[in-house]
Amino acid sequence: MKREIVKLALYAAVVFAVTAIHHPAFLGGVLAVALLLAGRDAGRVAARALRAIVVFNTVVTVSYAVLALARHEFSLGYVALINSRVFILTFLTFLAARRINLLRACAFSRTLSYLVTLALGSLVTFRRMLGDFRQAMVSRSVRRPRLADLYRHAAAAAGFFYLKALDDASAVTDGMRSRGFFHD
Repeated sequence: MKREIVKLALYAAVVFAVTAIHHPAFLGGVLAVALLLAGRDAGRVAARALRAIVVFNTVVTVSYAVLALARHEFSLGYVALINSRVFILTFLTFLAARRINLLRACAFSRTLSYLVTLALGSLVTFRRMLGDFRQAMVSRSVRRPRLADLYRHAAAAAGFFYLKALDDASAVTDGMRSRGFFHD
């Protein structure tokens, strides 16, 4: 249990440092250490992190470039800093998810354990539903879906998950309030 708490505290400290410190050498050092800590999983974790951020970072980078070039304030160093920071944070998060047992790390507090259990339960449910959505798409398609069909399907699934999350959050909050969780 103590080991998991130390890992979680270290993860939180590194995330804070990566967000607060802007020196490229520091960020490079953090990435190098994270890659070493990942060991054999480094390639898989890095690929997963890249897949997770590529669309977001592209939109942010292009938006920044358009606005900054119009104002004659473009800085390639700033683009590299922002993109590397997002990659490092995502890489660290995926690595922490593989290496830290949140239930053990939060075992010192009944309240935190309860919240983590609720979150993990929701995660399992959403993961199962995502698999159901994917299977539904495959089973209802005679031919391979076009890119536009995949985007429409993803948008519909995202809308469903958003509404489901809002509904679940409301129900959980009501249940927690009725049990005196918020002390209000």
